[in-house]
Amino acid sequence: MVTLNGHDHYLGHWPAGTKKPPAEVRDAYDALVAEWLANGRRPISRTAPPITVADLILQFWIRHVVVHYRHPDGTPTSEQENYKHSLRPLRRLFGKLAATEFSPLKLKAVRLSLVDVG
Repeated sequence: MVTLNGHDHYLGHWPAGTKKPPAEVRDAYDALVAEWLANGRRPISRTAPPITVADLILQFWIRHVVVHYRHPDGTPTSEQENYKHSLRPLRRLFGKLAATEFSPLKLKAVRLSLVDVG
């Protein structure tokens, strides 16, 4: 995530534990900064693709589950597996949906799918 003129720009996934960004993130950064400089260091007016439910799941996984659910020796706890199984129906049903479009009715559909599976 890069902030230019108070606007955040997501440039792609940066794997935890790596010091250097992946090539596609570095390329996206270079392109964004070049465009920003060419625009006179003013905000870039473009519509970013919507953040999807799958994007939120991934960020939750990377920033919370992987970090917090570990034994003292660093190995994953069984809670990570529990999250994986519980998030799978959400991703399957609504992963491509814009997160802003997720509603209580869609949450109910996820809950019903979990009950149906047992």
